[in-house]
Amino acid sequence: MFLIPHLSLWIAALGLVSAVAWHVTLGPSAERFTWLNQLASHWPAAWWDGITHLGDTQIALALMLPLMLWRATPVLALVAAIPAGGLGSMLLKAWFDSPRPAAVLPPDALHVIGRVLTQHSFPSGHSITAFAVAAAVWLGLRHQATASRTVQTLRVLVFAVACLVALSRVAVGAHWPIDVVAGACFGWLAGAGGVALVQWRAAFWYGSWWPHAVLALGLLLAWTGWSKHHLALGGWMAWLALAAAMTTAGLVWLLDWRDGLRR
Repeated sequence: MFLIPHLSLWIAALGLVSAVAWHVTLGPSAERFTWLNQLASHWPAAWWDGITHLGDTQIALALMLPLMLWRATPVLALVAAIPAGGLGSMLLKAWFDSPRPAAVLPPDALHVIGRVLTQHSFPSGHSITAFAVAAAVWLGLRHQATASRTVQTLRVLVFAVACLVALSRVAVGAHWPIDVVAGACFGWLAGAGGVALVQWRAAFWYGSWWPHAVLALGLLLAWTGWSKHHLALGGWMAWLALAAAMTTAGLVWLLDWRDGLRR
């Protein structure tokens, strides 16, 4: 059971409080943003645009679906975390109503990839999603991590990708650094809450129909994510997500692996 708070939860909570306090008292740092944004501009735009799509819930869930063939907990935890993460993101963005870099800095002072966004900067919703995924994998598989080098590697890899997604929000000119710090902390807490909910109500989540419902949801989101992003510079990520979702659903449904999904 997920009863004793993991150390990372205290760190995330402290980080979120600190980020909010920094944002309210000092405001975003244009110098840090400009340095990171210009540094990232040396990398291909299609790379950053594709990486930033990983922070879209539709793309993230679709790419997580293959894990259901091995361990279902992280995928179910992400689904359980979506309501809290999404609602929290909308409420915080509306509450702070902070301008984005493109609304503050002159056009020649930042490198923008994709749409030019100007409102609701704090916190970063893409960072919330990315770190909800990281928490779902890291905490959802923590009992297997001590016995498996593969699981340890997967956890580190997913965490590194989440950090890359957060950085991409600065790279594409959409967020200040403090936005992604707050988003990362809040996302980790949302993902941890998803893991706790799945472990608390394990019998409910692992009922015979839930895996298929999650797969259907993943396919729907993968299709909508593909429709939204496949023509963008980073559309390759949308194609990859759609392929992952369709392949997983095909394997599960055609081979009837429903009862083989393990916690």
